[in-house]
Amino acid sequence: MVSDIFKKSPFDVEEKIPLTIEIKRLAILQLCLFLLLCIIVVRLFIVSFFPKQIVKDYATKHDGKIMRENPRGMIYDRSQNPLAYSVLMPSLFCSPADILYPDEMAEKVSKKLGLDVEYIKKRMTLTNDKGDKLKYVLLRRGIDDIPKAELENFVSEINKWQKEQLKKSTTPQEEKKQSYKEMLLSYFSKKLDKSEDNSKPKGNPLFINYEWFRQYPHHDVGGNIIGFVAMNNENRVGGIDGIEKDWDKYLYADPTEISGRKNSSGNILPSTSHEQKGQYPGANVHLTIDLEIQHVLEKELDRRIEECNAVDGMGIIMNPFTGEILAMASRPSYDPNVPETRQGDALKNKVLYELIEPGSTFKIVTASAGIEKGGIETNTIIDCEGGRFQVGRKVIRDVHGMGAVPFWKCFEQSSNVAMVKVGRSVGLETLREYVKKFGFGTKTLQDISTERIGAISTNKAETTLSSMSIGYAVMVTPIQLARAYAVIANGGYLIEPYIVDKVTLPDGEVLYEHKADKQPQVIKSETAEILRTLCHQVVLKGTGKSANIPGYKVGGKTGTALLAKSQKEGGGYDPDKIISVFAGFAPISHPKVVAVIVIRYPMSKIRYGGYVCGPVFRNVVYYTLTRLKVPPDPTFSNDLLKQEGFIAEESVEKDNDSLYFENIDPLWLHELMDEDSTEVSKTMSAENKSDRSNNKEKQSKTEKNESKKPVFNPMSEEEIINIAKQTETLPDLSGLTKMKVLHVLNSLKIDYECRGYGRVISQYPVAGTPLKEVDICLLDFSEDFHSPREMVSLKKEE
Repeated sequence: MVSDIFKKSPFDVEEKIPLTIEIKRLAILQLCLFLLLCIIVVRLFIVSFFPKQIVKDYATKHDGKIMRENPRGMIYDRSQNPLAYSVLMPSLFCSPADILYPDEMAEKVSKKLGLDVEYIKKRMTLTNDKGDKLKYVLLRRGIDDIPKAELENFVSEINKWQKEQLKKSTTPQEEKKQSYKEMLLSYFSKKLDKSEDNSKPKGNPLFINYEWFRQYPHHDVGGNIIGFVAMNNENRVGGIDGIEKDWDKYLYADPTEISGRKNSSGNILPSTSHEQKGQYPGANVHLTIDLEIQHVLEKELDRRIEECNAVDGMGIIMNPFTGEILAMASRPSYDPNVPETRQGDALKNKVLYELIEPGSTFKIVTASAGIEKGGIETNTIIDCEGGRFQVGRKVIRDVHGMGAVPFWKCFEQSSNVAMVKVGRSVGLETLREYVKKFGFGTKTLQDISTERIGAISTNKAETTLSSMSIGYAVMVTPIQLARAYAVIANGGYLIEPYIVDKVTLPDGEVLYEHKADKQPQVIKSETAEILRTLCHQVVLKGTGKSANIPGYKVGGKTGTALLAKSQKEGGGYDPDKIISVFAGFAPISHPKVVAVIVIRYPMSKIRYGGYVCGPVFRNVVYYTLTRLKVPPDPTFSNDLLKQEGFIAEESVEKDNDSLYFENIDPLWLHELMDEDSTEVSKTMSAENKSDRSNNKEKQSKTEKNESKKPVFNPMSEEEIINIAKQTETLPDLSGLTKMKVLHVLNSLKIDYECRGYGRVISQYPVAGTPLKEVDICLLDFSEDFHSPREMVSLKKEE
């Protein structure tokens, strides 16, 4: 039997094995599992490739993305000083839905932030229209007076304080119930949503968000050039005014998109986040503005506006050859950092926006047309009719009742009669052609969109020709007037002013760079040279003497216009609203600067352009020439009339400073008034005339005595310091050595900047400036020092 067992191989299988019940059940189970697997695979396929909307919603419920703002580009001046940049600052928010103790918390927060308690309490209890408390309420934006770490610690302490208060008021049974509910909520949130207890906080009551804020470090300096940012129509922070608005497409940076899985608080989990940066980073805009010149221009305008009790003022400093705008000021301005100041008239860039009738400053156009088309030369004799000339129903008058005199004298004394005759010699159409040649009636620059183009009268009446000849019947902006004077300064070419030099990316790539087009020559270079000399004569002996700069030859023209009334106001001009203007350039030999100063509605007794605007021009242009390191170009008495056709003379200058606007003739003033055509009141008392005569005699004696002064300053440093402290004004430092000057300025606690060696030949600010207004004194030295009078005497001896 045993042998029979070993005869069978273990691999031998019986031909037929009967199926048991267990084997059948196992087979059925395997089949079911296989079918289930097939169903699962099919279902996964359907869900993956053809999901229902509810599945899509559930899958994306915890997916999210946020847009993170990136900083805007910076704005720089020509020396790379930042004028505007973005700073990441914290903003404090609260969640009223998560605040259990608003009264106590409001007290703590208000004390820390320095805000009103009631205001904070109101913000912490805000609800929506349904009465539900809000989850996201701003308490204070852009907190820059509390250190970041200190603010974060404060918020953490407040949140911790509420949790401790909550624990004290919660029993162990409530805690157990709360933990059990949180457990159920995490697993069966869908079922527990309706039964959830909304009386308990689910998040922190306070939280911090970091946002980009625009900073303007120089406050109102150049405020209405730079502009400001705020929420715009595209529901993003964008430029609202100035460069910020007009160059927003370059300054704005595309936001970064951050996507990933969200946690219960709605924040993206760092482990799942994915950043996709915007295609365009904020670019930097580089301006032609010089911050220091801009500051001096604004400071001088503010001071003169206050001295003359004027309403406002404006000015522009420009390179006459390239068109670079070095400074452009409108006063009053605003501080882009302070929203309360960004309103009303302060928002206007008046240099580009305000339209004025330029008055006598416009006579360079008439003179150019007369020289080139009317056969006028510098020695052409023109009969000024004794200062009275009838044109239709209008009577044109001159202050200086001259007879037949050369054209250069007419221009020097700004004779209206002579200019009207010059205008008539060329005709209205030719004069209008020259007005357009000088760029009036057209846009001057492409950098800023708020510029107005002005207007040129299309009336063909004879009075229109007369009015236009002396600066009326045209409406111009200060920048247009500056461009016209640049034509005279640069030899006859019409330039295009600009304020944006280039735009660069953070890596230095240049996106935009100003390239000047070919400049058309609108008048002959010989004509421009003649007019430069004529304008120089105006500053030396005419109405612009207050704009004369020691050490530099200056050319310019004064103007005084009236504000035109609207038709509702009856038309004509308002004699009480005078606009004072001075336009000019320096130095004459090769002008580096052209400037226009306008001050509106001065209430001083003397209100013509030379008196009101001349000092501002002198101080600002002198500072600009010094900063640009332009070599001195002094004027000597024998230089006055060296040009061919000019007549050298030794005459006593008429007292142009005695022009008053007390009794004005409304018959001719409506259209033809400027500072040189204003008739001195015939009703002025003999006593006033006598006083002015005595003043002139005293002034003549003073000048004689001054001519006897030594070349060098004879006072010691201590005497100069004592006088300066007593008068509280900056002393005259001319003639002092560098060692003495530094001793004086150090004693007065004034910073200084020196150029050259030897003795002082020029200073800025000028002597007599209040010490409280002097931040730094700029000094030029020369080893070949002579006083101005000694230079004149030496020139005469030669």
